[in-house]
Amino acid sequence: VSSLDKLEIAGSFEGKEFLNKMAGDGGEMQTEERSAITIAEEYDRVYMGVNDPVLKDSGTGKAL
Repeated sequence: VSSLDKLEIAGSFEGKEFLNKMAGDGGEMQTEERSAITIAEEYDRVYMGVNDPVLKDSGTGKAL
């Protein structure tokens, strides 16, 4: 991995529900609006029904 700011997690995230463990007291169910996730802050999320995530590194040009 080249660096965190060059990472993106692509997949069928858009419209999927996730548990945001960082929100509220015990977490909060939310709906994702993006089709690709970038990490710009501390995350602790559990996505429901996403079974095709791909980690893309624009710094190296690789996908995992």
